[in-house]
Amino acid sequence: MRLLSVSLLLAGLLALPGCASHLGRPQTPAKPEVHTRYQIARDVIYSPPGWPEVLKADIYTPDPGPRSIMFPPLYWPAVLLIHGGGWEGPDRRELMASIAERLAKRGYVVMNVNYRYAPQYHWPAPFEDLQEALKWLRGHAQQYGVRGDRIASFGYSAGGQLAAMLGALGNTPETRVQAVVAGGTASDLRKVAEHPLVLQFLNGNQQTFPERYHAASPILQVKPGDPPVFLYHGGMDGLVKLDQAEDYHQALDAAGVPNELYILRGRGHIGAIFTDGGAVDAALEFLDRWLR
Repeated sequence: MRLLSVSLLLAGLLALPGCASHLGRPQTPAKPEVHTRYQIARDVIYSPPGWPEVLKADIYTPDPGPRSIMFPPLYWPAVLLIHGGGWEGPDRRELMASIAERLAKRGYVVMNVNYRYAPQYHWPAPFEDLQEALKWLRGHAQQYGVRGDRIASFGYSAGGQLAAMLGALGNTPETRVQAVVAGGTASDLRKVAEHPLVLQFLNGNQQTFPERYHAASPILQVKPGDPPVFLYHGGMDGLVKLDQAEDYHQALDAAGVPNELYILRGRGHIGAIFTDGGAVDAALEFLDRWLR
């Protein structure tokens, strides 16, 4: 979860490529839409007036190319992109920039966001920020060419936990997502309850505040009717163990929620984002199947 650790970074980048396992993948072919150009509006404020912090996003928009007045404007599906970093600052949007570019070239509007961080803020503050981001994105759908009924959340590490929670707790049309991509996700925070970053994020230990650990664990929120979920995880992840993804996959199966699990053999927690193999490509195909 602490993405900037130098030793972990080097270990991840030097990991052997390994092979991958892809569980739950359907045979239906995806329908990609490929663009070579896109536009970026940087540091767009999305937090409402009076919010505890001013929050910003980079908005990536596919270039529709030359269009005459004979054709209506184009509308694309969208992705709310959420970086990791142990739920603590600083702003690490740059970690997701390459994924944002790949999504934009694929024909998605991308909202790459920051949010409130520990240790100053705790659960559920960042989750509430991201709900505001979804409201903002739908409120500006016409401006950016967004299909408001085709929005996914996509995150890695701490961002994966938040992306998954958006899928599980989207209880209003404004805050609902239609698909989730979650990589390196701690789906059950009870299993990592003693980790300093988790203690900081939840502002207390499990013995004193068990309800917080339950409320912030995506696996404990799974229910029939949840949006489809794509999980990817490093097979050698020593920080967020692989069983977090495997157990989540099984819980989604048990609830009848469409899902896929892509395991990057030979990758650790950092390696799975910086050398993601085919995981992000598979995630893009997943989004194409559910959002187009």
